[in-house]
Amino acid sequence: MKLSVMERIVAFGVLPKSASFDAWKTLRGLQRKLTLDEKESKAVGFTVDPEGQRMTWDAEKDPGKEVPLSAAELKLIQDGFKALDAKGALVAEQADVMAKFVDATV
Repeated sequence: MKLSVMERIVAFGVLPKSASFDAWKTLRGLQRKLTLDEKESKAVGFTVDPEGQRMTWDAEKDPGKEVPLSAAELKLIQDGFKALDAKGALVAEQADVMAKFVDATV
């Protein structure tokens, strides 16, 4: 699945903070796939403010990245979005990205 920097950050943010050991192995692998590497960060000018509250980058320099997802990884992301939706806790950026993931299949 081709994902922009924003889509990867949003997807990372909906992942569970705790899991069973078996799910944790899948979760850690998925986190690695969604994380920007040093080359990508430099290419888009990715920065985080000193307080760690605001991330910025040049979206026009973001070509997106093909992120191969297993069925288990996709389910973790989908479940995260569905949990937020069930609580009525989605914000605009999440809702836009959720639409891409919810109907996706592997």
